[in-house]
Amino acid sequence: MCLVSFEALSASTYSRHRGGILVSYFNNRRKPSSEYVYADTVIWQCSRCNCWSRKEFIYVDDPSCPMCKSKMNQEAKLIRVD
Repeated sequence: MCLVSFEALSASTYSRHRGGILVSYFNNRRKPSSEYVYADTVIWQCSRCNCWSRKEFIYVDDPSCPMCKSKMNQEAKLIRVD
C-alpha cells in the first residue's frame, strides 16, 4: 500500500517509486557538505605525480614516491575528518 499520493511527488521521485518504498528518501540521507569537518594535515606530496600520503604513515626521513620513485615534499592539506 502506498502512503504517499502520486500527485504530491515530483517527476524524478515518481520515476524512482517502486513497490511502495520511496527510494529517493534512502538516496538523500547524506550530510550536507557544510556539516563536514576539515583539518589542516601535514602530508608528503610527490613532486612529479599526484600521489600523496599523510605524515603519520611515512616512517623514513626522506621518502620517495611509491608510484614513480621521485622525491616527495612535505606540505599541508585540508582533509575531511569524520
